[in-house]
Amino acid sequence: MEYCNVCGIEIRSQSLSAHQKICATEIYTLAKKSIDPFFHWKAAVALDRAIQLQESESEFRNAAQYFFDLGSNLHAVEKAMFEYSTLMDAFSNSALGRRFLANEQFEEAANSLTRAGEIFRSTLHFAFLAPYVSACATLATAIQMPSGEQDTLQAYKNAIALLEQAKFTLSFRDETHPVITVIDAYLKFSISGALLTEAAASLASGSKEDAVDKESRSAQLRHEYEHFAKRARLPLDTIEFFPLRDFARREHSAFVVTFPETDKLWLLNIGENPAMIQMIGNVETNMQIEVQSSTSFDLKNLAKGKIRMEYFDPVKNQKYNEGCLTLI
Repeated sequence: MEYCNVCGIEIRSQSLSAHQKICATEIYTLAKKSIDPFFHWKAAVALDRAIQLQESESEFRNAAQYFFDLGSNLHAVEKAMFEYSTLMDAFSNSALGRRFLANEQFEEAANSLTRAGEIFRSTLHFAFLAPYVSACATLATAIQMPSGEQDTLQAYKNAIALLEQAKFTLSFRDETHPVITVIDAYLKFSISGALLTEAAASLASGSKEDAVDKESRSAQLRHEYEHFAKRARLPLDTIEFFPLRDFARREHSAFVVTFPETDKLWLLNIGENPAMIQMIGNVETNMQIEVQSSTSFDLKNLAKGKIRMEYFDPVKNQKYNEGCLTLI
């Protein structure tokens, strides 16, 4: 059984690719009538999954503008809205790079993806996506290259290094973030591909025993990749350039994001339900943040190290525990 990681339903009666086309059409049609930036973000990802790359790029641009407009009108959550607007600009450049890659316009793709990386690194929360998207582009190229060649092996090694960089950057903030599982899946995928490439080279040079050993290790890592992909609800053998699902995480629930300043930590509820803050780092608290509202917390009260935040959604009767920053 497969799962659509855009609309969130299990696929039972049709193939995933067929569902993705229908899903993209339905969401895109609704997005044209909406000014909700999160919905345009959702539409952009759905279109990407359906390989409608030009439309996906356009929807990311629309989402960027709608986030900016929302931030200009809702000052309590403007920090989050403006950063999401910047994120959508980066995703738009990533989508353009993905289009160029599909057409084997590698120089143009490199320029677009470099620009996307610069934008990712300018954000507070999404710098980890700079190496992640570069890794995705490298993997998308590597799987099209001939097996057994040195350039193919180097491409996989480059992807592994970029994914490790992305994982380290993200885990410094939140080691339980959903994208960590996505990165782990692609690390297994990349190492499996590298071993298979080495096996082909060993076989070509007459080292049959070495080739068999590498093929066996590759198969084991392939199995581990499939395990992580299932956990992350990733379609097998596809590259997910846009792994964030904040548009789903906030839907019908509380969703609190944090922004540190010199002496305070801002807490912004951008979800659709109120949030009751119960714990910030080592400090118990009892602050309720209404929808599209914010409050601040004094940083001097927090112990050094990784800071997590626990909050409760009284409407869904659900508790959340998220990493927010590391105090040094």
